[in-house]
Amino acid sequence: MVVALQTGIPVQDALGTMVGVAIWGLALAGLAVGAIWLFVILVRHESKMPDDPVVQSVSPVKTTSLSPKRSSSPGPIDWDEPLAPVLPDVGSALSELDWHQFERLTGALFRAGGCRVEQLGGGKADGGVDLIAEVDGNRCAVQCKQWKNWKCGVQTVRELLGTMVHEQIPFGYVVAMAFTGEAYALAGKHGIALVDRERLVEWIKDSLKDEEVRQALFDPPKQCPRCGGEMVIRTAKKGRNAGDKFWGCRRYPDCRGMMKL
Repeated sequence: MVVALQTGIPVQDALGTMVGVAIWGLALAGLAVGAIWLFVILVRHESKMPDDPVVQSVSPVKTTSLSPKRSSSPGPIDWDEPLAPVLPDVGSALSELDWHQFERLTGALFRAGGCRVEQLGGGKADGGVDLIAEVDGNRCAVQCKQWKNWKCGVQTVRELLGTMVHEQIPFGYVVAMAFTGEAYALAGKHGIALVDRERLVEWIKDSLKDEEVRQALFDPPKQCPRCGGEMVIRTAKKGRNAGDKFWGCRRYPDCRGMMKL
């Protein structure tokens, strides 16, 4: 205002000039702020970009499996499937068998393999052989030892070998839970196969499609070792075992077959 008075410029013109300068100053300041903000955005964007924008890691596309899904609902086992949805506990069921049921299961396994089986054991003296399995005219002598607490020794192999020689049977099997080293050594010299628990479980699993094998393992009937008839639980009425329960033949007194409970 003082300059305007000294220079003789009208006051209104001086005020107009000052307002114009102020507007231009604000405009330039706004452009400067905008430029700075744009620069910051570009710097941030540059820092987030990958080192090599051309080569990028691409995750594989997930595809839906075309194989049919198994039903989660419980139901009977489909033995025709390569892998059953529920595999029975073969080992536990095997441990529950008595010696007579063990022989029956072994016979069922040979029959499932296409053999004709003759049972010689049971409660009678068997001469070291419980079963005779035959296929294509070839006979095989089989001895079963369902001993849970100790190993099958060399004596069992000797007895089987003696019967094989006497009866001219070329092949022999001993089926038991475990064997001693001497038993393995003698059996190896004479071509006798020893089937221990591990091999037996695998044999059973491979034969579970056979109905007789499944029944012999999971639902074995209690059969009399003398006559093969049904057995029932009885109670001793006299003697030193009075009051004790045991398995007795249903045909008693015609058959006096019995087994420990």
